[in-house]
Amino acid sequence: MCGILLLKRLSVPYVHISESHLLLKDVYNQGNWLLPSLTTQIPDNLKLHIQSIFINNDSPDILIWGFSNFGVYSVKSGYHLLSQHYAPPLSIAHHHGWNWLWKMKIPENIKHFCWLIMHESLPTNAFRLRRHLTSDSTCKMWHAPEESLIHLFRDCPFSVAIWDMVPFPKENFMSITEFLDWFANHGTSSNGIMFIVTCWVIWQARNDMVFNDGKWTI
Repeated sequence: MCGILLLKRLSVPYVHISESHLLLKDVYNQGNWLLPSLTTQIPDNLKLHIQSIFINNDSPDILIWGFSNFGVYSVKSGYHLLSQHYAPPLSIAHHHGWNWLWKMKIPENIKHFCWLIMHESLPTNAFRLRRHLTSDSTCKMWHAPEESLIHLFRDCPFSVAIWDMVPFPKENFMSITEFLDWFANHGTSSNGIMFIVTCWVIWQARNDMVFNDGKWTI
């Protein structure tokens, strides 16, 4: 049952924790869906869709992947499902693409670091709070209320002091307000490697401070 709700995640924001373990048999009995008994809020149109599904109780239980013609999961069908619900940020996909990153002569782990940034999936404290992985979104380096990407890499006084020491052109450095635009604009510049490596060093310093109580000086 949870699988049905999760695949409809755009309609159901969350499944109540008390119902995260439910099996199909717990909400379906003798041809009837027991949806009114659920705590999870299900939109009416989704209820109608679920109630239109008939299950033959005499059939043996088998695994079926509903997003392929033969009911069998494949990486291609999984990717197709996910790609329907995700589109890369327009500023990155439309103006810059990905070739600039893959062609850049930097270590693979730093490329992966950039990939996480451009998908806004780098585990800053703001990101971890949204994923319920922490209860504290503050910046540990400067105790700002929220450690967002733009704060960590540009606006944090610790990072500002580092950028002031790096011989990197500062045109449009503070005027671009959207983080992905800011990152792509400077990452694709003629000094892109210097920019990205500096971001990488900031991230390493941050992690050492947060997880190892390290004390990196400017």
